[in-house]
Amino acid sequence: MSLLVIFFSLFFQPPSILVANRAESPAVQRLQDRLLVLQNDTLVRHGLVAFSVRNVKTGAPVVEMNSDKSAAPASTLKLVTTATALSVLGENYTFETVLEYSGEIRDGTLNGNLYIRGSGDPTLGSDRFEGYPALTDLMKLWTQKVKAAGIRRINGSVVADAGLFEENALPGTWVWGDMGNYYGAASYGLNINENLYRVFFQPGKTVGAATKVLRTEPQVPGLEFSNRVITGALGSGDQCYIYGAPYQNLQYLEGSIPAGVAAFPVRGSLPDPPFFCAYSLHHQLQAATISVSNPPTSDRQLRQKGQALPSKRTVLYTHQSPPLRAIAEKTNFMSINLYAEALLKALGRYTGPVTPGATGSTLAGITAVLEYWQKKGLNLNGLWMRDGSGLSPKNALTAAHMTDMLRLAASDPHFDAFYASIPVIGVSGTVKSLARGSKAVNNVRAKSGTTERVKSYAGYFTSQSGERMSFAILVNNYDSQGGRVAKQMEDIIAAMAEL
Repeated sequence: MSLLVIFFSLFFQPPSILVANRAESPAVQRLQDRLLVLQNDTLVRHGLVAFSVRNVKTGAPVVEMNSDKSAAPASTLKLVTTATALSVLGENYTFETVLEYSGEIRDGTLNGNLYIRGSGDPTLGSDRFEGYPALTDLMKLWTQKVKAAGIRRINGSVVADAGLFEENALPGTWVWGDMGNYYGAASYGLNINENLYRVFFQPGKTVGAATKVLRTEPQVPGLEFSNRVITGALGSGDQCYIYGAPYQNLQYLEGSIPAGVAAFPVRGSLPDPPFFCAYSLHHQLQAATISVSNPPTSDRQLRQKGQALPSKRTVLYTHQSPPLRAIAEKTNFMSINLYAEALLKALGRYTGPVTPGATGSTLAGITAVLEYWQKKGLNLNGLWMRDGSGLSPKNALTAAHMTDMLRLAASDPHFDAFYASIPVIGVSGTVKSLARGSKAVNNVRAKSGTTERVKSYAGYFTSQSGERMSFAILVNNYDSQGGRVAKQMEDIIAAMAEL
């Protein structure tokens, strides 16, 4: 035992560490030492370090500490969601967004409405996928399709139909401080531009001075701001928070943005993405000299007026999303909450224990995910899932849950797509700069997770003997100075890669 661990054992009660092979190698001893140093750090004294390494082929635990203790997983929960979606829906699954119309086209006039029927595609209008149009080009493409159908005038409205997913779009346990910001964007039956906009600020001339809202990109109709953002020091970065809720146009801006720039952008979540999608197409049609007699609207707004959507519509054009394997990769590489939530609702809509044709919801998606893993033999005791992305502070699972799920996923026909969706330490995604100079680089595939007082990693690595291992490390409720905790977790991952 090292002198450092002996020192800590004099003052702290160390947690028990399970090692499968009692003939401990120097690599196992180094890993144990680093786990104990982190658990006994003063910053984690009141918190929890949960760790598990499992042999994927045999299912046997290799090294574990507090692996049966429930902890918040943060964004590592996206591994559970994407693995389930790839297995159930298939890696070639695509979302479809359909342009339809009601009524008749006569002499270049559509006497009826133009509908945008969504299926929850989170990539619609995103600029992340090569070969798929971003927002402006998408609206131009759709306008071309309308023209190709012979429509020169619409005697009706552009209507967003988001009815495939629940209208109450946010998971019920998300917090007020997240939902107005881009990473807290809810998933709707019709998403657009990743449900985000940018608000541009002009800082004041002195630190502490008021700021001015210059504009938003794209322009969002009806959006209003209560601006309390002040000017921060040079180089202080984005310390601005947006508070807002779905379908509410008044957004509250607080915090600070740095001095010394002409304009500083902050990303927020669109309050009503389906309506914004209809508005954007309406605007593009008008710009292309296709007149629309009535203002844009949505199925939600029409329901509030007691109006039902017609069941008889004619398909004009069907837009396909990238395949699910590409969406899963972006979900895990870039840790995009919206994508994970859309996949969860798609699972609820198409495979959950709901009546065929029912709307997709967070609850139905969670039920579908848990039933999927339970049928695979996973013991769900101590696992609480409240969303698909890990943003909810009420999510909890054990490190053993995670490594067992990852082990079970390895036998799925779509495992190669799932494995490829996980970033490689030192190479890609959110772990590109992690553990440089160690054996973890280009070996460990890891999804990272970070929320307030939570940091986590989970994924796979290949042992020195060539065996594939699954792993998870979850640290909860550490005190401030998260950088010190992050460095020690990095050291643990580096030591783990030497097993």
